[in-house]
Amino acid sequence: MDLTSLILFAGIMLSLVVSDAAVSGGNLALNISIPQKVAETGFTSQTAEDVFTAEAARIGRTSSIVPPPVVETAANPGLFGALVKPLNLELVALALRNRLGLETTTVSISVVIASPPPALQLVANIGLPDQEQMKLALNQPDGDLTTLIERSARAVLERAVPYRVALADLTAGVGGDPAGLARAKQTAVTGIARPYERALASQRVMLHNILAMLALLDGDRAEAERQFTMSEPIPGANPAAHSTIGLNRAFLAIADRQPIAARTFFQEARRKSRDVSVPKFQAHVDLIGGLVEWSSGNLDRAEAILRDVAQQLPDDDEAHSYLGRLLIQRGKHQEGQQQLQTAAVVRRYDNDIGPLAHTLFYVDPTNGGALTRD
Repeated sequence: MDLTSLILFAGIMLSLVVSDAAVSGGNLALNISIPQKVAETGFTSQTAEDVFTAEAARIGRTSSIVPPPVVETAANPGLFGALVKPLNLELVALALRNRLGLETTTVSISVVIASPPPALQLVANIGLPDQEQMKLALNQPDGDLTTLIERSARAVLERAVPYRVALADLTAGVGGDPAGLARAKQTAVTGIARPYERALASQRVMLHNILAMLALLDGDRAEAERQFTMSEPIPGANPAAHSTIGLNRAFLAIADRQPIAARTFFQEARRKSRDVSVPKFQAHVDLIGGLVEWSSGNLDRAEAILRDVAQQLPDDDEAHSYLGRLLIQRGKHQEGQQQLQTAAVVRRYDNDIGPLAHTLFYVDPTNGGALTRD
């Protein structure tokens, strides 16, 4: 290989490295500074960054159409920091990320010793995509640095990815945390109250969806419909966000014994969700399709769809439960009871692709009526 070919090959490999690092890098770059006196106790900047990262991972654990926060630090730089920074190509990679719509939030946190001891104060500078930097200040009178860092993680993520925070709270709430639902509502209301930002358009749609689910849990259908309606004109959102709304409206139309409306909502939602690659999402789309067929009286088609979904989601109870009830309705009592027994074993609140209404409620596709899962 001659020199020209070697240079060309090296250039191609370098561009691939930069491209891969840009696409695979985290979406939140974090740096935390800790006072030397505190660091000498063993709670170093790396420790603080690890605490922040762990809290961000907890908040982002639930799968969703909105990507979770992926934190990069000096100690855990990811591909971006490990490959790009040593080559002084940060600006090139960031430009490529912006070109691809892969936006990065930068967070710089300083902790200082305050008065009276052992009080601590935290100041965070947050750089959100396409916005001026914002500041956040938190006080911790008792000097509990772990709690202070965890509070800062939530506060930062409430601004950068408010939907993910509200979803984590909703999941905790339906799982038994009595304060979770209240936190979810407050986070959603606060996020929607902020001025529209195109970068957060999908999250705004999904925050309305969370408020709709909370209204349904309170038995307030009118408020749920109001939230669905308010989500419709939001521009710039991922079609998958509007698809989630459509699936929920289809489910509620089944509960209202409106099979034509249910099919209309479902077909539009399915069209918008074709490119969604979130695990389980397409199977849950199919589940709603099976319920639509059932509500329309197409029982053979409904049974075939629900059998397929039950195989795709063996550890989720919804498909097993609906399939069991349909089989019993069709006179297949033994097999139906087996499906219901399976549903009872694997039953859990499943918000990991939603929230979708059918993970929170049951519906009778024949007679209508939504039933709270208690």
